[in-house]
Amino acid sequence: MLPEIIKLKISILRYGVNFYPYDLFTNYPGIENFKTKKIKKTPKVFNKTVYDVSRDENLIPSEVILIFEGYESIVKLRYSYESPLELKVKNDEMYFLQNGSIIDIKVKFLRKLKILGEKTPVIVDNKSTFVDDFIDVVGVNRVSILLFEGCYNWICGNPCKFCDLHPKSLSDRVIKPTLNNLHKFDNNIEFWWENSKSNFLLGIKYSLDKIVNYLRKYPIYIYLMAGNLPENAWTWKIAIEILENISAILSRINSKVYINISPHSDIQDLKKIKYLGVHQVQYNLEVANKYLFENICPGKIKYDTFVLKLIEAVQVFGKGNVRTNFVFGLQNKFELLKNVEKLAKLGIVADYSVFQPKRKTPLYYKSPPDFNDVLDFSFRLASIYRKYSFEPIFCSLSSRSSIMNEVFDFGL
Repeated sequence: MLPEIIKLKISILRYGVNFYPYDLFTNYPGIENFKTKKIKKTPKVFNKTVYDVSRDENLIPSEVILIFEGYESIVKLRYSYESPLELKVKNDEMYFLQNGSIIDIKVKFLRKLKILGEKTPVIVDNKSTFVDDFIDVVGVNRVSILLFEGCYNWICGNPCKFCDLHPKSLSDRVIKPTLNNLHKFDNNIEFWWENSKSNFLLGIKYSLDKIVNYLRKYPIYIYLMAGNLPENAWTWKIAIEILENISAILSRINSKVYINISPHSDIQDLKKIKYLGVHQVQYNLEVANKYLFENICPGKIKYDTFVLKLIEAVQVFGKGNVRTNFVFGLQNKFELLKNVEKLAKLGIVADYSVFQPKRKTPLYYKSPPDFNDVLDFSFRLASIYRKYSFEPIFCSLSSRSSIMNEVFDFGL
């Protein structure tokens, strides 16, 4: 029998969640102590920058933990007024309704880690900075290091058609290097990076050391990631410089280190990041169909080249240590599975996230995948994992957009 917690997680990913009243969490007592996000974002490109221009300041939980019979699973939330799921609060307890009926699964709001609000020794523009200016924690134990804010594919008008970017508002505090400033340096990436890297590197090193010590009772996953730059070689230069900056910390902790980045330009760069402590590398294809890929992801490199880069990465990292993510629901399930199997034979692990129609994106009006298709695909993907001795990425407390950890944990 399928565990109820898996059913609910799939439904949340497919439908999103409704909130009534609309401002339910905006006025929640102590809301500043919890992990939240704006209920709506409206990314807009103008003057070589990308900002969220939504004036709606209402908040919702960015993620919650589902708890059933001692098992816990993290899930990412998305607002949808059409969803049959509704998140409610009564006597400080959260619970889900589906079509008006209570779902008997506990829901836990995630508190912000106190360490994230600690001051760092870094001063920027005569102002103090804090740990969460440099590093975030996703779920319970995924330590997320964003190499820079933004993706140049958005700025130049070629973003992936399902992506909403999660841009900052004009009024938001931004300490990381941001591509919204690149035009101020006449698109000279070297000048742009040199302008802010000193404080950024110092802040990352200080903050990572604090966070891994704070989370030492958990298995920790270090996850570096970046959008695209107009020159891919610079994305890798920045990644290597950041890894060199934190390599001493990575070498003394028992943690898997992942990097999610655009495919390498030079195979020597792969060898460098492996030496610096990276265990697994991830290049996201998103769809396993050449023509669909070039339509949905117009800003990425050509499909055939992308696949060759994945194969090259296996030569350096070994089978099972090169990953690519697919957005499930953008193509035929069986076509995707056929290509996932081909990649698995080459040592490449396929991950997935459930397609969610996001506001103000070209695919907003596309329906999410069917519940049974998500379930069937997950079971078939798990079979491929077992056949090739692969493992799901992260764990149930840090993987928010698929059910692969849950399928493995329940032996399905």
